[in-house]
Amino acid sequence: MAITINGSEYDETKFSDKLKNYIIARQEIQNNKTRLLIEIEKIDVLTEYYNNRIIEELGIDVKETKEKK
Repeated sequence: MAITINGSEYDETKFSDKLKNYIIARQEIQNNKTRLLIEIEKIDVLTEYYNNRIIEELGIDVKETKEKK
């Protein structure tokens, strides 16, 4: 099977075990990064939600708050 690295194709079956492990480790890191970015997006949405609930409970006019910024 061929794998493309920096625009060049290589025969993956000829890779050393060490190189294969590096490639697998990098893929896992990229997958983790993607998962973490998704989690950050979820956190941002929930933070905004709770910020709005806090402002609402305090009786603060949201329009006023945005105008002051």
